Amino acid sequence: MGQDGRVYFARKSLPAHIESHGAKLDPTTGEYFIENPGIRRQFPPEFSVANKRRLGNESAIAGLRQEVQSILGNTESLLYQRCLADGTHGREVVEYELLDQLEAEMAKTLFRIGGQRRQILRGFLRAMADLVRVAKRERNPIVFV
Repeated sequence: MGQDGRVYFARKSLPAHIESHGAKLDPTTGEYFIENPGIRRQFPPEFSVANKRRLGNESAIAGLRQEVQSILGNTESLLYQRCLADGTHGREVVEYELLDQLEAEMAKTLFRIGGQRRQILRGFLRAMADLVRVAKRERNPIVFV
């Protein structure tokens, strides 16, 4: 177990004929999916995933939660509440409209750790920056699974 972050392709980035194959949009996540198993086999698995990053196993995520809480000083942050979810809320999402706020929290976290060697946290923040970049390009949310 652990946690991955995903960003799904926007409609404009998918093949023009995708909806004629029965693709449906999940308006919360931005994911296009095909319910019919026969038709789904015609597409590669995760055909609608623009970017997927492994954020850490269960133990790493728990450690990152503690680090972020100690650095940001509150548990109301997007980084803490949604990106490092404890699994009690199910599938967390950072909506497109909140990406600038998330980037600001990430920058604040990097600033506060300065030159400290926190490689796991730095790796997590690099992965998150990559997800944010693609989410902005696709104008879709980041989904945590």
